Amino acid sequence: QIGKGKATATPNNLIVNNPSVSRAHALIEKENGEYYIKDLYSLNGTFINGRKLESNTKEKLNNGDILTFADEKYKFRIG
Repeated sequence: QIGKGKATATPNNLIVNNPSVSRAHALIEKENGEYYIKDLYSLNGTFINGRKLESNTKEKLNNGDILTFADEKYKFRIG
């Protein structure tokens, strides 16, 4: 899970210290060897390569995708 909330603080989660990021902002899950991201009804949105995701809808991730949580950018890397 990606977010700034204390409930997010586990070894597999990303804590973002940014007021624009929601407490529970987005979720990345692995299914059958593929990675997917889902926006968790965040206030300022989740984006893949500049395209805003619909809340609670899974989108497939590819190696090298640029993920943006509000105004925080990250490159998604597999392996």
